[in-house]
Amino acid sequence: YMQGQNLEQAQQREASDNPWEEVVKYMEGCWHCLHPDFLTDQWTRSTERLGLETIDVYLLHNPEYFLSDAKNQSAQSSWEAIRDTFYDRVYRAFIQMEQFVADGKIHYYGVSSNTFPDPQTDFEHVSLTRVYEAATKAAETVYGDHAVNHFKVIQLPYNLLESEALTEANNEIDGTRITVLEAAKSLGLGVLVNRPLNAFKDNQMTRLAQYDHRPNADYSQMMSLAEGALTQIETRLESTLKGWGVFDSVQNQVNVHLFYDIAQQLGGIMPRIQDRNHWEQILQQHLIPQINAYLRQTGVACMNQYQTEWEGLLAQYVQALNTLFVTVTEIFNRVEAEQVEPISQALNQRLSNDQGALSLSQRALNFVTSSPGVSVVLNGMKREEYVEDAMGIMQVPDFPQPLALIESVERAT
Repeated sequence: YMQGQNLEQAQQREASDNPWEEVVKYMEGCWHCLHPDFLTDQWTRSTERLGLETIDVYLLHNPEYFLSDAKNQSAQSSWEAIRDTFYDRVYRAFIQMEQFVADGKIHYYGVSSNTFPDPQTDFEHVSLTRVYEAATKAAETVYGDHAVNHFKVIQLPYNLLESEALTEANNEIDGTRITVLEAAKSLGLGVLVNRPLNAFKDNQMTRLAQYDHRPNADYSQMMSLAEGALTQIETRLESTLKGWGVFDSVQNQVNVHLFYDIAQQLGGIMPRIQDRNHWEQILQQHLIPQINAYLRQTGVACMNQYQTEWEGLLAQYVQALNTLFVTVTEIFNRVEAEQVEPISQALNQRLSNDQGALSLSQRALNFVTSSPGVSVVLNGMKREEYVEDAMGIMQVPDFPQPLALIESVERAT
């Protein structure tokens, strides 16, 4: 990828008539390049950041951006000509990878592509067998022996709603059409699965998890009560700080007015919050950091004369704030839980009672780990409870029929 500092550097090189070659300007703020010179530059930067001399596995991410860009640009070349150009770029990138191995800079390399599982007829599909052919050809070029290639790993999306890796026969080996997971196993490749819980279907993301909420709660009433309680303490807090004469000093540091109508503001933006993930972003990236900055500045202003009184008000404010935030979170938790409940029920039609008692996220993860050909599942876990939930499957036996689970889920969705 060319993003952030990489993109700035690429733009500077372009402005000075020394651009990187074969750059795909995929979208604003994101370019892509597989040219050997760029890969060498990236290896140098990565090892300097990591403090390493050798990288275990060097993954080339999303080479299909070349195909996506050609499709978006309505390229005039034939479909086959575009794909031939694409695999030639992959081959030349692999020559550089094999040279890295020969120089002791990496041990192995691989490719991460979102379109490995896609139907063979899709324009953006990346064929694992053709990629592997490029690797053997690169090994022949570097070592004179196609059998010693170091292409050993692929990464792809796979989950209960994006199951093509297990179901779509889009590769061919020895005259037999097989899936990408079967092809990887046949070629002796490790498979890293990403997005086991974040499924994209029909341009919509579904989180394959259910979070804490109260199914029968009257959240409308709970929101009203929480907003009222917070508004009351906000009014009292503003009046008290003005009475202490510290309001203006805090206002010079932060926008204090934000903190005296949070309840009202939140009620106004609720209809525009898209889903639980959107709410979490607003909460973690905007509300909480700004509130913490305000509380720190107010605490400093009250430190001497009013510290005891301030701590009492602070406790009431934080309690009211947390009650409101938890209520909003549970509202979105319930919405998403109801959305994925058909998936949960469909799974349980095929699972034992003990297996069905697992959380939805545990069942979704265990489905992926139970699928033949999967080596490693990459699961983003930002909180301790997420880690505990995921680790809960370590002692769970594999589900015996992953394909049957997919069929059951497809009927339910």
